[in-house]
Amino acid sequence: MKPSGQKSARLPLSSNTVMAAMGRPPLGAAHENLTWSLGTGVEDLVAVGQGGSGVCRIHRRWTAGHPGDMLGSMVCGLLILVLLNSPLPPGPVPWPGGEVVYRFDGSVTVAHRRAFAAAAELWAQGSPVRFREVPDGLGSVGWFLGLDSTLTVREDSGLSQFGRTTLGAGRWREMTFNPAQSAPGWLIPDLAHELGHVLGLTHEHQRRDRDRYIAFPPGFLDSLPADRKPDYSVNPNDPPRGEERPYDYQSLMHYSSNVDGNGLVRRDTGTLVPGAQVPSEGDRQKLARLYGSP
Repeated sequence: MKPSGQKSARLPLSSNTVMAAMGRPPLGAAHENLTWSLGTGVEDLVAVGQGGSGVCRIHRRWTAGHPGDMLGSMVCGLLILVLLNSPLPPGPVPWPGGEVVYRFDGSVTVAHRRAFAAAAELWAQGSPVRFREVPDGLGSVGWFLGLDSTLTVREDSGLSQFGRTTLGAGRWREMTFNPAQSAPGWLIPDLAHELGHVLGLTHEHQRRDRDRYIAFPPGFLDSLPADRKPDYSVNPNDPPRGEERPYDYQSLMHYSSNVDGNGLVRRDTGTLVPGAQVPSEGDRQKLARLYGSP
């Protein structure tokens, strides 16, 4: 990050261009979206991509208070080397063995930590998954370096919706939530919904065959703000080909008809879809397909 008024020319580079310059083989698919920017100063070496997280974010956090600081640039360079040399966590199963290891950021209140534990228990009951908390502290350094795949849970009062997660995949696993966006009595179910994503579950209402089962009011999908469209687009890979399953209106991963005022209705009955407060049997079957039987 440059001091105010100081300019530098930048040249965007692809990941594999950088790797070739380092005399290393091309990166795999996991890193194919990583791009780079080289400025005239060492402090301008930043990595961007991966949703603005990881190395770039850490570099911005450091240099925000130390513009032009050489130490900040050295930290950024170290993190880039770590990123290039350490493997990503396994993809198909976000939590091998079914154990979700998590830590709370200091922003999470005691009451909300208890609510999180209650939400986690909803998934753990009668399923092969379990949750284990580890303390925040020096262990989080490994998370920032991309070496620790522990889930970091934090509160953010600035979120315009309840929660945001990384779907339990990738190097920096996060679950961020804004309790103020939860309706009275729905904090635990809302947290459980986000934990479903952490475990690798996607929205039921985004299934590739969803139009056979639900209908939205005319024009609703087109009128959605850009930041909400991803939560309503059709997922062409769910359910996987050859793994057809009944549509699950009771899924905790299914939006109710009042989320975003979507007004969705069941095609078979013409009725609204109420929100679920606990995982359905179908949700547990999906977990079993990912992690095995309890």
